[in-house]
Amino acid sequence: MDLNRSQSSSTNALNSPNQDQADLYQQMAEMRKDLESYKSELQTLRQNLDSSKKQSHVTEKPTSRRRVLKRMMAGAAGLSVLSLASTTAFAAEDPNQTAIDASGNTGGFGGKFSSPYAQVRLVPAAGAVPSITGHEVGELFVDSNGVLYYSVNTAGGGTTANKWIRLAGPSTAGSLQLFSTPARFINTLDGTGVPGVAAGAYVGTKVFTIGGQTIAGKTVPSGASGILAVAAAYSAGFLSAVPFSQSGILTVFGSSTGSPTPSVNSVSFSAGQLLNSSQVISSLVSDKLAIFTYANGQPVNVVLDILGYYL
Repeated sequence: MDLNRSQSSSTNALNSPNQDQADLYQQMAEMRKDLESYKSELQTLRQNLDSSKKQSHVTEKPTSRRRVLKRMMAGAAGLSVLSLASTTAFAAEDPNQTAIDASGNTGGFGGKFSSPYAQVRLVPAAGAVPSITGHEVGELFVDSNGVLYYSVNTAGGGTTANKWIRLAGPSTAGSLQLFSTPARFINTLDGTGVPGVAAGAYVGTKVFTIGGQTIAGKTVPSGASGILAVAAAYSAGFLSAVPFSQSGILTVFGSSTGSPTPSVNSVSFSAGQLLNSSQVISSLVSDKLAIFTYANGQPVNVVLDILGYYL
């Protein structure tokens, strides 16, 4: 027996780790590398927080762990951290703070959510849609009735919103809601209808509030985008069977001021006619529409029967 050879083999076995030990060493090395990376991220975060405090001119409360976590989630860590605590709720510590603020990089998303149940839920508020004052373009709001609104700037520019647009709700957004029977919202023959209607034919333009008004049990809700109606032009002497002495037009259009008048007309009539009518679709602006008449200076009576409205 070769004792020297046996002793050499035993020494090698003691001094050289087996394969399991090698794997363990490798895992430990990787864990150490990850820990160093986490340490570096935490140092960067601390430096950012310190820098933010130095730039602030007001005294802040001590940074809480919750605030640090939220900043980590919205910063380098990203929203993927949410998967570690899917049932955790985060509330802003200040009423004017945003609970979670995340921005995606070029070509990326600010947020991405997936679930076989529902990707996102907007909890309905306790009341109606709030005043648009102070809101920015691109906000979503669900009122207590489950109606979904979106904030826009109708002027076509800027980030400050000036109107809530109804997107969806118990009735499909944008759909036509027909009345069971027509409702006469404007009648200058006898001065009945919505507030502001007076008896007597007129020349020029008048503005009427339609949204939020109820006539004969039929309501056009405030915020409706438009109406379906039948507009009629009656001669000033209609009740005495005196026809128009001049040809003319009547135009129905969405406007809160009465201008500018569109170049197209809704109803046209000729001399010798007592009346003429046509079906019209008109938008509403701030719940209002305008009706313009022209017959070479001759007054015109207006009747508007609404058949339904658009959300």
